Amino acid sequence: MKDILLFDRVKELTHITGTSDILLEGAANGFSAFADYYSVNDAVFYAITDGVQYEVGSGEYLGVVTPNTTTLTRNSLRSSNVDNSKIDFGNGIKEVYSTYPGLFGVISNPEDTAQQTRESGVTFWAGAQTIDSDNQFVWDQANKRLGINTNSPLSSLHIGGDNVTSELRVSGITLGVSGIDFVEVGVGYSTGRQQEPFLRNTLCEYTSGILELSGDVDQVICFRPQTAGTFLGVPSGACPAGCGDEHPIFRTLSVEDIPNLSGLYLTQDTHADKALGNIAFYKEDKNITYADSFKIDTSTSPNELQVSGTIKVDDQIIANSGGDNTIVNQNGLLVVPVYNLVSDVVSEIPASNAGAIAFASVDSYIMIANGTSWVSGQLV
Repeated sequence: MKDILLFDRVKELTHITGTSDILLEGAANGFSAFADYYSVNDAVFYAITDGVQYEVGSGEYLGVVTPNTTTLTRNSLRSSNVDNSKIDFGNGIKEVYSTYPGLFGVISNPEDTAQQTRESGVTFWAGAQTIDSDNQFVWDQANKRLGINTNSPLSSLHIGGDNVTSELRVSGITLGVSGIDFVEVGVGYSTGRQQEPFLRNTLCEYTSGILELSGDVDQVICFRPQTAGTFLGVPSGACPAGCGDEHPIFRTLSVEDIPNLSGLYLTQDTHADKALGNIAFYKEDKNITYADSFKIDTSTSPNELQVSGTIKVDDQIIANSGGDNTIVNQNGLLVVPVYNLVSDVVSEIPASNAGAIAFASVDSYIMIANGTSWVSGQLV
């Protein structure tokens, strides 16, 4: 759309009739002609009247048509007709002049107090045909900066105010290489320019050898591979008095890591006979002692239980070591092995076992080995 050009004291006379374009016939006394200020095809607001009827509209200045006339097209915006259409003029002289129609007129707010920064103020509509400005909404022409809630913008777009009035709400932000510069943040946050759409997580120096990050936006915390046989722990010492709090590390286990559990331990009797095969017994006060008269003979195959002394069950002697290898039952009676036949005894027990006694139940023989042969007697 072309700009409408406005000039003061521009008026000419015309004798047009009907609704035809306006033929400008020269300046009225005390006024200038359209040709003095307008060029061909310039847009014009005009008014024309014959003293009775009037028409206000917009047109286009077409320049010289004949040696003595120029032409202005007509587009009625308001007229003395009920429907604001073009006036169908009759004979007679008419005046046509440059004007500023109230329908499209724009004025500054007459109640607005002039501001020192008004020359750089950004105007806005305060009414249907009224513009206004505010000293907190300015354009810094020298530095090409727009200020909102500030009259001294420090950036290309500077929104001043507190944490409420300086909010910016958009559906999306496109960032260039300059990123976001955090200059005023709350306690505990860092200032500086952020050139990535996120701040990467970092590890402190005490965990960098233990933990690692994936490096992605969605960070994953992982353990680094560690030496086999190590565990995660703090420096060792007698706790809590002898060791202080410290960052954990992967290290080998030390003796100091084992707590004092002496109240749960069993100890050895320093005077006990710990010879090979001796069997351990609980003594008292969590002491373990060893019996030198009761042992497992590991030199034989299969191993043999050896007892030096008397074996009792319910205070009854079932065996003793008085020089004879005696086998008794729970009543203290002699127990003799029983076989079916004499031949079974001979084949099972060598006669070289002097003193060995066996009984052949089918043959009814009791047999005694004398070291070289079996001596037997039949029972009747």
